[in-house]
Amino acid sequence: MEMRADWAHPFRILIDDVYKIIYYIDEPYIHIVGIFDCRQDIKKLKKLF
Repeated sequence: MEMRADWAHPFRILIDDVYKIIYYIDEPYIHIVGIFDCRQDIKKLKKLF
């Protein structure tokens, strides 16, 4: 499991082998922006950023 934060962008990406979870933290809540299946949706994810 890799944890990576891009401080220039409010969204953070949680990556594991299959899914990418895009979220941002608005204390005390964590908002899930999108969950992508890396096997199918990697092209869609690249278009967003």
